[in-house]
Amino acid sequence: MPHITTVRDFTRQNDYNAFSVVRVHNRFVADLGGRHAWVRIRNANATLYRRVRGAGADTSLPPDGIELEYDSRLELGLPGPPDANGFYACDLTVEPATTLDKIRAHWSHPTIEYRVTYRLAVLSVVLGSVGFILGIISLVR
Repeated sequence: MPHITTVRDFTRQNDYNAFSVVRVHNRFVADLGGRHAWVRIRNANATLYRRVRGAGADTSLPPDGIELEYDSRLELGLPGPPDANGFYACDLTVEPATTLDKIRAHWSHPTIEYRVTYRLAVLSVVLGSVGFILGIISLVR
């Protein structure tokens, strides 16, 4: 899995509309689960869950670099000044997300509309399962 030492803000304006996305060098996308796969981004300060995409034709992103939006950079504790090319120094690991990580990613999604509906869906499944089990118990007795 890639070890990331440089990070920059998105260079494409449309990426800011999809803040749960990060871009890495194209050669790492397949190792991370493919395009739109969930990944775990970690450093000593925080852990983020985002969907991965490649840099595409952008050759200015180095193999040890990543693009993410401003808020994610701040969550990771990387507010320092950028270098002349717009890159911030960092020490990140990016790896494929497990199933539990994907649940965490949805449960704590930054968009409240998404997060609340997901939590309501999980709560509905849990309560429906409890009702189903209690119904079976009452039929058996």
